[in-house]
Amino acid sequence: MFRKILIVFAIVLFFAIAGAYFFFSAQLNRDGREAMVCKTLNVVILDSLENAFITVPEIEDFMGTSMFGKRLDSINTYQIENYLAGKDVIATANAFVSMPDRLTVEVTQRKPVVRFQKEDFGFFADETGFILPLNLKHSINLPVVTGDLPIEVTESFRGYTDNTQWMDEVIDFTNYIRQNAYWSEEIEQISVESNGDLILYPKTGTFKIVFGGFDDREAKFEKLAAFYKAILPDETKNYTSINLKYKDQIVCK
Repeated sequence: MFRKILIVFAIVLFFAIAGAYFFFSAQLNRDGREAMVCKTLNVVILDSLENAFITVPEIEDFMGTSMFGKRLDSINTYQIENYLAGKDVIATANAFVSMPDRLTVEVTQRKPVVRFQKEDFGFFADETGFILPLNLKHSINLPVVTGDLPIEVTESFRGYTDNTQWMDEVIDFTNYIRQNAYWSEEIEQISVESNGDLILYPKTGTFKIVFGGFDDREAKFEKLAAFYKAILPDETKNYTSINLKYKDQIVCK
């Protein structure tokens, strides 16, 4: 009987000690977490060697100072990511906290897919039509669009233009060229006429290619391919203009 009482007492004592341990351990952990507040903001631009559209101080300005002094476990990193992603020239953002006092934000920048050149300045646009400054650290092979551009921008402008339909069409058009191994090397420049026609300037020959509008793109490039294969090799001809605007025919001058 006395042995049973000792066993019960030992079990009760064990659970009492274990409960006290977990209680005080949780209390210490809670107090420790409360003591860990944000004191440092670490901004990392993951593609800084490729693009130079934004700087660390600019991102720090976007972030502000509201997170400093906050408990790390109270900082909403998901909200920070949503706030930064897509803002200005930032494409993606990843935020996380680390002990004892740091908030880290990793970002990537928007990627240009086409270059525009006006008389006195140029600019890029990304896949969504967002306009980026012309300040890459290295050259990239992109279609160059010049001429009578139907968009109003300034040299310092960043963002979307009012003429989103035309921008979407020209990006779709230049993507078609850029994704074709031959045409991406052959077409050097795309000029926009006042009537909206596109004039293509190739590396081969001294002629211009009157493409017309964005319509019937595949059919026009098929005609252009036929010209390169069957007509261009004739060295007795010296063409200055190749017109693809008319249905089922190529007009060479």
